[in-house]
Amino acid sequence: MKDSWALLGSAQIDRSKWNECVYNHAQGLIYAHSDCLDAMSEHWHGLVLNDYAAIMPLTWKRKWGIRYLCTPPFLQQLGIIGRYKASSLPDLEKWIFQFCSYGDLTLNYANQLAAQSLQAKRKINLIIPLDQSPESIRDQYKPDARDSVNHAAKNAWQYSEGDIRESIEYYQQYYAGRMPHIGKDAFVNFTKLCLLLAENGQCITRNMTDINGNILATAVLLKDNKRIYNLMNTTLPEGRKKRANHLLMDRIMGEFANTPFLFDLEGSELPGVQQFYLSFGAVEQPYYTFHFNHLPWPLNRLKR
Repeated sequence: MKDSWALLGSAQIDRSKWNECVYNHAQGLIYAHSDCLDAMSEHWHGLVLNDYAAIMPLTWKRKWGIRYLCTPPFLQQLGIIGRYKASSLPDLEKWIFQFCSYGDLTLNYANQLAAQSLQAKRKINLIIPLDQSPESIRDQYKPDARDSVNHAAKNAWQYSEGDIRESIEYYQQYYAGRMPHIGKDAFVNFTKLCLLLAENGQCITRNMTDINGNILATAVLLKDNKRIYNLMNTTLPEGRKKRANHLLMDRIMGEFANTPFLFDLEGSELPGVQQFYLSFGAVEQPYYTFHFNHLPWPLNRLKR
């Protein structure tokens, strides 16, 4: 039987089979779960191979009557998930370019063949395996991170569960200015998504607070059967002075040490953020992005 891709609207997707594919494959990250796509994407379709042996979400918007692909806020990498043959990739690409003539596409870390075919750009993502003891994890810290953790640990601070809304509000307050492409609606939608995921234990928050209960650093973490995702990590001004976020990261890894999860730090194009996470012994696991413009002239000139 020849592999055959089908393009389905989100309403046509068998959510159970789609999410089972995400759950069962290593490259099936939480971003591709139908709940995340429904919450964060204005529109989405799915490319489905055979009977959900492999899937690929296509998230899109429309402007000037033109449908274009785009990556939803806070959903870092989507791409192809499941079992497929390299010989099926040309057909997949044909479906993508028939569906949209313009846009940006993300591919997950396991999509190297597709990335090579599309000449996609490599993007940084950082991970730390948690299937080891807290001591083994700490042995991989660089000296500056170890010193900062030890320095912060001298304080009588508390590591505790936080409030989802409060943590997201802090992130929006301190960092939204760096992301002008992400509107207020995206934060509202993400908050709703996190509250939904929390019902199944798939969204948790962790705080580092001082002796008066003031938050110094906070993190919103998503969780599936493979990873703990560091979606929103905020250090408040007082916490930055006292290196509170170093201690928060250390405590999170200590809490989930000796588990099969990867701590997905999500990486960053900001050198300072990269160096912060690399100082904890994080290793790169890149993903890929691809921009294409197959619009007819003169629209292809206007959309550059």
